[in-house]
Amino acid sequence: MLAVLATAGVAWALEVGRQLATGHDHRLLDHPTPSVVAGLAAGWTLMVVAMMLPPALPLLDLVRGLVHRRDNRRRLVALAAAVVVALWLAVGAALLAADAGLHGLSHRIPTLAAHPTIVPALGLTGTGLYQLSGLKQRCLRACRSPRGFALRHWQGRRPAWRETAALAGDYALSCLGCCWALMVLLFAVGSGWLGLMAMVALSLLMAAERLAPWGLRLARPTGLAAVAGGAGLLTVTAVPLFV
Repeated sequence: MLAVLATAGVAWALEVGRQLATGHDHRLLDHPTPSVVAGLAAGWTLMVVAMMLPPALPLLDLVRGLVHRRDNRRRLVALAAAVVVALWLAVGAALLAADAGLHGLSHRIPTLAAHPTIVPALGLTGTGLYQLSGLKQRCLRACRSPRGFALRHWQGRRPAWRETAALAGDYALSCLGCCWALMVLLFAVGSGWLGLMAMVALSLLMAAERLAPWGLRLARPTGLAAVAGGAGLLTVTAVPLFV
């Protein structure tokens, strides 16, 4: 698993350099040229590798144990990692399209244009509410104990690569259900040092939720904190509207 951590470390280094050099500039979405889209896609890919591979270690360790006697065991573990990354890349495309849509909408609604903190405040509140939901808890429990996925998909009836892909795909969906709301916050925060600090904080939170013995207990306090922060930001934003 050192290879996974090393890969994530390289992705972190490249993403830090990219963020400091270019950042995630919302103005780029006004003119989504192929080079701009390619740059944003590259940035999201680095974030996925940096942030989502370490929390997927329980899955990769499980797959390694299942295939340890096979000659192609390294390729099968790599396949499991690739499935997780591929799902998050697809999610990134949807989030980027939503981000571009919200960016365009803010130009057409004077209130949003005059008060750009409204959308981040709503995103923070929504993330907090999801952190408190039953679906979040179910997905988090599944991510923390991936053996249930092996029982469903690893039955020796299909080629090993197909069962590995099915197992990893099912796990990746639970990972998506566990973490998608937290990843949305990265679009709300933006770029620069604030964006990098958010990446670090969210990476530590997601890893702790899924790897630490007390990780299940983190969702509720972080959810309450996010709801409180979002409500407070909305309140501060709304005051000038009525003054």
